[in-house]
Amino acid sequence: MVRFERGINGLGDCTKVEGGKADAVFLLEKGATLKNVVLGAKSIEHVHCEGDGCTVENVWWEDVCEDALTFENGTSTGARFNVKGGAARNGSDKIIQHNSAGTVYINNFYCENSGKLYRACGNCKKGYQGKRTVYITDTIVNNVGTLAGYNSNFGDTVTLKNVKVQGRGHVCRAFQGRNDGKEPTAIGYKCEGKSISSCV
Repeated sequence: MVRFERGINGLGDCTKVEGGKADAVFLLEKGATLKNVVLGAKSIEHVHCEGDGCTVENVWWEDVCEDALTFENGTSTGARFNVKGGAARNGSDKIIQHNSAGTVYINNFYCENSGKLYRACGNCKKGYQGKRTVYITDTIVNNVGTLAGYNSNFGDTVTLKNVKVQGRGHVCRAFQGRNDGKEPTAIGYKCEGKSISSCV
């Protein structure tokens, strides 16, 4: 395992930090794989996957600032984004941000003390704006506000298998997505108190 960060101090809990592509530690192109890496706390953004598909395998985030992993600028509905193994903690906002078209597969992942494990973009002003899909399997979240956030009006789907939600937190949260850059409206929580197999 090799450790990387940007050497940025004084970020605090990152609740008032808004980063972008230029702040990322790694930029992955279509088809790229990032494997066996530890990402340190001194970074605003960590990994950006640009285009239609990539793989992130056995990557560990010590302390997430804004977003740990962002999928963006992909337009193919057949694109696959794979997150295999690894873990992340202390993400004040989101761990995985899904802005591209296509499907995200999260398998054998661990997340703790964060806002959301997964969020389908609900206010992307540019690029793709339509249905997004995520499959989350064999994953544990502990003290995570929401396992997955999705947009019901865009037709997003969330499928869960062998997922454990520990400590505080909800399973799925529905939003009314927008395409003008303004904040989406939260509709409500789904799958509360149910067997976690297929949420939406």
